[in-house]
Amino acid sequence: MRFRDPSHWRAQCRAYAGRDVEVVVRAASGRSQAANRRYWALVTVAARSLGWDDGPQALHEAIAQQLLALPPDPRTGLTRRQRTPALRSAQFAEYVDTVEAFLTHLGADLTGWQDEAAA
Repeated sequence: MRFRDPSHWRAQCRAYAGRDVEVVVRAASGRSQAANRRYWALVTVAARSLGWDDGPQALHEAIAQQLLALPPDPRTGLTRRQRTPALRSAQFAEYVDTVEAFLTHLGADLTGWQDEAAA
């Protein structure tokens, strides 16, 4: 729900009158669809180029574990990473640039990512 017009907000709240609800307030990431398409196009093309048999989702997870690593969970000792939806628009754009450089360093042929993004 967008909070641009207070009257719209009140109308939405009335729909839940008398019911238990959970409200989470946070600013939208602002990550554009174009940035998201670019990211997934790069990862998809790289997965094919590198022969990543598990597909783009698995490559995405491996890249994020490498580039967005957080200290291990102090309770469990398990590895953690920052989630990409938590990145603000500028952070995500910087991350995508870093991913592109990382994939190129790994030897991925990223030719055609623009076609993949347009599909």
